[in-house]
Amino acid sequence: MNAIKHALTWVVQTLMLLVIYSLLCYFLPDVFLYHLYTRHFGFVTELEWSESYTLFLFIVSFLFNAILIYLWALRK
Repeated sequence: MNAIKHALTWVVQTLMLLVIYSLLCYFLPDVFLYHLYTRHFGFVTELEWSESYTLFLFIVSFLFNAILIYLWALRK
């Protein structure tokens, strides 16, 4: 592959990660999950929750993106 194809592949994969992360942020109810978490584990500050929740969303979106890239590579 030439340099342009590598760059375009990287841009598409990064945009795919952004879309997956955005969809997870939209569809996962953070307030509901916060109430479930605090009901079972006790009080947690909003800052701690925000950091943990954001990290969780990013890790899940990264893994989902990696799986999609792997499946796309297997298809070829």
